[in-house]
Amino acid sequence: MKQVDLLNRAMELRSKGYSLREISEDLKISKSTASVWLSNVGITSAGYNRLERISDEGRRKGIEATKNKKIQRQQNVANKTIKFVDNLDGYNIDQCKVFLAMLYWGEGAKTGNRLTFINSDPLMIKTYLFLLRKCFKIDESKLRSVLHVHKYHDQDELLRYWQDITGINKKNFSIYQKDNTAKRIKQDYKGCVSIRYGNINLFDEVLLIIDRFKKSIK
Repeated sequence: MKQVDLLNRAMELRSKGYSLREISEDLKISKSTASVWLSNVGITSAGYNRLERISDEGRRKGIEATKNKKIQRQQNVANKTIKFVDNLDGYNIDQCKVFLAMLYWGEGAKTGNRLTFINSDPLMIKTYLFLLRKCFKIDESKLRSVLHVHKYHDQDELLRYWQDITGINKKNFSIYQKDNTAKRIKQDYKGCVSIRYGNINLFDEVLLIIDRFKKSIK
């Protein structure tokens, strides 16, 4: 096809809303050549509608491709990653003590003579208490919880919430009210809970597991 024929055909396709990529592929010319040739070519309203549909379809395919890549990446990771049993009850006491110690290493107090674990994540608090109760025969009456809240919180509501999460008796809860300017209010923030259990032997054992783990790394 002669260049003038190519140009005329390119102009016709462009006016109908064909993309530069489509034109370059159809006429076997470079996309940059098509761009130069067609920079001043008007596009009909029907052509604009076609370009919009192509653009929308391209975005949809791009989103779908990104989603599929993410799913495939996560599946590849899942296939190579350690699997846990469906329920922590499936682990023996020694294994659970390691889990407990690693959790405490990250979020627990390392000084004093009692276990003190603080966090705002309800699942982490629930996991810690599950492991503590599974690993040791604890005296529930000695479990204490300090609820850290701001003045704008509904204390009674949060007390009920954390009592349900922890299973700790309401009378063993105390409230620590933190100052707040109310300029940055977190609407869904449920406060922070400190779980305390006064037993020096348990405290020593948990810290000893942590210490032995540290030494094994060295």
